[in-house]
Amino acid sequence: IKPNDTFLITFAASAGEPTIVALCTSGETVSDQLGSGYIIDGGCGTVNIDVEGIDITLDATDDPIDQGGSGEIVVSISNPYPVYGIELHLSDTPEAITVVDVVSESGVDGLDGTLSFSEVNGELIVLWFSLTGQYIPVGSAPLFNVAYTVNDDAPNGDMVFGLSDATTFSDAEGNAMYWNAGTATISVGLPDVFLSLEQISDNQ
Repeated sequence: IKPNDTFLITFAASAGEPTIVALCTSGETVSDQLGSGYIIDGGCGTVNIDVEGIDITLDATDDPIDQGGSGEIVVSISNPYPVYGIELHLSDTPEAITVVDVVSESGVDGLDGTLSFSEVNGELIVLWFSLTGQYIPVGSAPLFNVAYTVNDDAPNGDMVFGLSDATTFSDAEGNAMYWNAGTATISVGLPDVFLSLEQISDNQ
């Protein structure tokens, strides 16, 4: 006996992040024309639930920065839904910078919101929220400009900015929203000596 499609079930799904959901049958009854029940083996299937989330971009300078020098990193957002609160956890690996200031960019500038920041165990924590219910509208815009100095004892080489899993974006009900973020890399340290080669003759 070949299996046949019996029912078409339409359902709505809601999830805070991409996930796989198992759908199973249980306790079903199938009878013949006389009302006698068949032996039934239930079955399961899976549904992949995707989530349209927030995309965060970190933009840093491409030029190397020497120990004691300063730089900036811009945090931008692309959000398909309104955002009512932000808690950013920005790290630098290896630890190499000290944050000087965090200022609002066009994504939150002009909104009746509160912006604050602190450094805890080498991690920058930026908070933004509005006590009057204002929100970041759907769209793409820069959020914050982070000014920093490179520590005098910072090692030479690449340093990577990234957001930790503690980062949270909130909707109107205070629920956490799904997000993705890239990283940004700066080069720390400038050469103390520059060498150049100059040809002074045909064979030298």
